[in-house]
Amino acid sequence: MAALVLIAGLGLLSDRVQQTAMDQDRGLGGVINESGRQRMLTQMISSLATQYWLGDASARSELETAMATMQAGHKALSDPYRADVAQPGVAQELHKIYFVGPDSLDARVGKYLAEAEQVASAGSQDSSQAALHAIQAQARGSLREGLNEVVLIHQRESEANIQMLKKLVWALYVLMVGVLVLLWFFLFQPMVRQIGRQSLVED
Repeated sequence: MAALVLIAGLGLLSDRVQQTAMDQDRGLGGVINESGRQRMLTQMISSLATQYWLGDASARSELETAMATMQAGHKALSDPYRADVAQPGVAQELHKIYFVGPDSLDARVGKYLAEAEQVASAGSQDSSQAALHAIQAQARGSLREGLNEVVLIHQRESEANIQMLKKLVWALYVLMVGVLVLLWFFLFQPMVRQIGRQSLVED
């Protein structure tokens, strides 16, 4: 009876592990998508800032919307890693990327959005030309590289978690098979022998 309860428990645990794996995959998938959207918004802001600077007044509303969206996305992605952690791992790695040093990703995003705001609120092309050139350079260079690095870290974390959970599920299946084999040798096989002996006695 205890062995059957153990098998049932292992089966339920295996299902729970698989459900956890799917939940984690969905959660990290959302983070990866949001990180990827940050890269897209960087390019969009650069393009809209250029259009507005060249005289397309209709681009200003879209520019401001893209800036607000990028700011909100950056906050959602970076806030979980604002506090430093002593243990090495993904959290420590992302904390360093986002917040450590004068060239941190948080500082770069803040500077990028401030320069985009300068273009959006400028009264003339001359007063915002330097800010526009800085936006274009960052969108092609350091800011894009930093955002790419964040996406790669989250992708690596997702793949590592999936592999770990796959191994755990496989280990649970092997354990279940092992329990069934032990049941056969130590429970069912002796019962079969006993039944066989009883049949011979009765005959």
